[in-house]
Amino acid sequence: CVAGTHGKTTTSSMVAHLLKQSHVDCNAFLGGILKNYNSNLMLSAESDLTVIEADEFDRSFHWLKPYMAVITSADPDHLDIYGTPEAYRESFEHFTSLIRPDGCLLMKQGINVTPRLQEGVKFYTYTGALDTKELSTFNSQLSTFYAENVRIGGGEIFFDFVGPDVRIPDIQLGVPVKVNVENGVAAIALAWLNGVTPEEIKHGMATFAGPRRRFDFHLKKENIVLIDDYAHHPTEVSITIDAARKRFPGKRLIAIFKPHRVSRVFHFADDFAAALKKADEVY
Repeated sequence: CVAGTHGKTTTSSMVAHLLKQSHVDCNAFLGGILKNYNSNLMLSAESDLTVIEADEFDRSFHWLKPYMAVITSADPDHLDIYGTPEAYRESFEHFTSLIRPDGCLLMKQGINVTPRLQEGVKFYTYTGALDTKELSTFNSQLSTFYAENVRIGGGEIFFDFVGPDVRIPDIQLGVPVKVNVENGVAAIALAWLNGVTPEEIKHGMATFAGPRRRFDFHLKKENIVLIDDYAHHPTEVSITIDAARKRFPGKRLIAIFKPHRVSRVFHFADDFAAALKKADEVY
């Protein structure tokens, strides 16, 4: 089960693809249509593993009893349901208490969530893209799984995956946006813990086409590029605009923003304004 304010569709989709194209196999029910399969549903006659996108809206993820769980982030959202940021974070803490005793929790380093794990549940942390400057202030002891030697250029991203007793060099991201290094580390860690081989991991990451509406190119010409992204939270809007700036430096950037929920815009209006202000023009 993959939970989190941001990144859960991409991360759960990566996990599903890594397992599906490996000897391990899986079932999956996801929150987006995967381009590799033209579906959000995968079925297997052999595997007893099922990858689930665990949505916190209306506390629906409290109905799940994960074998393994990932928490990618816990930035406040859905305050029409939870009322306060504290209550929102508490819902993730309750989610961690539902993990089976023989399972594990994989959580992004630095998230303001205190796990409530049953006895026997293993706890791992992960972090994402670390360049040379970031590594100088990074304590690898704090993260069980992480990326290093991240190389970005020519529209491609490569990195090395590092974990306990494992290093997988030169992993190519099939979806070359920097935030996906972080999502990729979480997905690879889960695949590795379930027995996917380094060779299968490298092939799976390179061939992962991503879910629809995640930095989707609809037009890519010399004078105009059109990208569609499901960014519906201020943090996600900011990340998407930053990614477009980095991908196309010096170009004029126009943002066309469709608000997703009235309550979200009401609670985070100033944050949306700050994120959208990064664009040159906003509609």
